[in-house]
Amino acid sequence: MTGLNDVRALERTRMSAMVKGEFDSISRYLDDDLIYIHSNGMTDSKTSYLRSLNQGRYVYESIEVFEERHAEDPNFIVLTQTLEVRIRTDAGPAQARQVLATSAWRRRAGEWKLIVMQATPLLAAAPEYAQAGNTDRGMRAGLFIDTE
Repeated sequence: MTGLNDVRALERTRMSAMVKGEFDSISRYLDDDLIYIHSNGMTDSKTSYLRSLNQGRYVYESIEVFEERHAEDPNFIVLTQTLEVRIRTDAGPAQARQVLATSAWRRRAGEWKLIVMQATPLLAAAPEYAQAGNTDRGMRAGLFIDTE
């Protein structure tokens, strides 16, 4: 497996564990220096993120990946994905959120760990799409623009 394939597999496993509520297993994928930035701007460390999960502050019902871009070098991989996340928070009922998520994975001592995660609300980042009523997955395909 290449580093990219390894990280993609780890990302799928991490997301699956989030949905299944297997929070103890998530810990092994997170770097001790994790910076986790939620779509609402709240920020967590590894410790505070795991505590929030265990306390039910974030309950992930589903996570679906629609599109991905990546950048890599031998010890660092960045994935940027369009996601639809169905989540319940301690603030209320479940909501489907469309986000642009960037995760940075670092390899140390032969192990890949998530060191940075940032989720940006997709429609809030492109209000002209929301105002035009474009809330379907198809409109997101235009988010990544090739400059080559």
